Amino acid sequence: MQIGSISGYSVIDDRHLILRSGASSFFLVTTATRCSGLNFGVEIATSITGNQRICQPMSEFVIPDDGWRCRIASIEAVENEDAARALVEERRQSAN
Repeated sequence: MQIGSISGYSVIDDRHLILRSGASSFFLVTTATRCSGLNFGVEIATSITGNQRICQPMSEFVIPDDGWRCRIASIEAVENEDAARALVEERRQSAN
């Protein structure tokens, strides 16, 4: 999967966020563990550089404002933000 320059993000919960690349590319990021700083941060950093090809996110991470590194467990291309939120909710329902 090719990820261009990250142009924005939205936080879903303490394990999921949506990265925007350009105007129409969206990626659902799931962290390996809870990352409570996602809910409070106004800004995040990632280890993903622009135009990088990601096969498996073995060493990628997000860094919320609190400075704690949260390892990324998976990155999935999604159609848009609504699709990402629906996927997270569907998985949450399946887990219960």
